[in-house]
Amino acid sequence: MLNKKCVIAAVLCLGLSACSDKQDSSVDGSTPAGQAPPSAHPGEPLVKANCRVCHASGINGAPIIGNDRMWAPRIRQGEETLVQHAIDGYGLMPARGGSTLTDEQMAQAVSYMLSQLATQPQ
Repeated sequence: MLNKKCVIAAVLCLGLSACSDKQDSSVDGSTPAGQAPPSAHPGEPLVKANCRVCHASGINGAPIIGNDRMWAPRIRQGEETLVQHAIDGYGLMPARGGSTLTDEQMAQAVSYMLSQLATQPQ
């Protein structure tokens, strides 16, 4: 009988704890409910929205995000060159990856992809 009362009390407490008069509250108070936490890198949401299709699976030879071996020859060219290739297009990649991102946003996207590598560019 005691266990049944404890279970009922626990369920009621959990049920009531979900109630709040704040519509934008979260469990830990760090991020409003229904919103993604802010990205640690400004290029992350740009990559996820514009680059991930090709760079997550290597479509048309696109280097996969986080794959050091695929990025190694590109890293040797330098980040500035990689950004210029991303802006102008390179190989089968269209200019700006087919997006409408600004030059600054393209640089942020490239920077984010490079930040995901174990071996960082020198």
